[in-house]
Amino acid sequence: MADERHSPGIIYLGRVPPFMKPDKIRHIFSAYGEVERLFLQPEDPKLRKVRKKEGGSRKVRFTDGWVEFKRKKIAKRVATALNNTQIGGKKRSMFYDDLWNIKYLPGFVWSDITEKVRLEKAVADKKERTEMEQAKRENEFYKGNFDKTRALLAMSQRKRKREGTSEGESSSAASGGTGGGAGGSGNSSQSKAGITTLASAKTWTFKQVAPAQQRRKVKLSKILSRSAD
Repeated sequence: MADERHSPGIIYLGRVPPFMKPDKIRHIFSAYGEVERLFLQPEDPKLRKVRKKEGGSRKVRFTDGWVEFKRKKIAKRVATALNNTQIGGKKRSMFYDDLWNIKYLPGFVWSDITEKVRLEKAVADKKERTEMEQAKRENEFYKGNFDKTRALLAMSQRKRKREGTSEGESSSAASGGTGGGAGGSGNSSQSKAGITTLASAKTWTFKQVAPAQQRRKVKLSKILSRSAD
């Protein structure tokens, strides 16, 4: 019976007022009896990081906790008397209007708390590893799709470039053929003009030569007639 009265008792704090530190918790509950051990669960580091990024307080917050009294009887009284009551204290205190959320844990020993905390930490670590692996897989997936898209775009650009070069060569060939035809037409015109000029020259030469021959014939006939006289 004496062992029952003097065995330790544990209360559970379902909510820790914002930014209340372990030393403050120990100080408050030590007024009701001797506190042997306590543990406060820190908030998720991700939540704190977001709060700091948004310009909030940099102080550490705790979500819940456990307090072990040296005597179980004191733990029961504290849970019964303080649950759902105002923390109070100095009116200027930031915790003045907060309410306690306390529950006595019958049959619990401190090793149960440490085991629970250890298991919760293991679960949280496993969850974090799973999220990191998932994020890594998603990153690799998006990166692979990006590389494929970039390769397809490069192939498409090379194809358009080749098609543009082929069209340019075809246009140049067509222009060359047209120019050759025009050149042929020009050569043909020049040939015709040459033939016309040559024919005109022959005609002019014949017209110029024929009177000279006639004059020589007339002169020769005169010489012959003189000789005969």
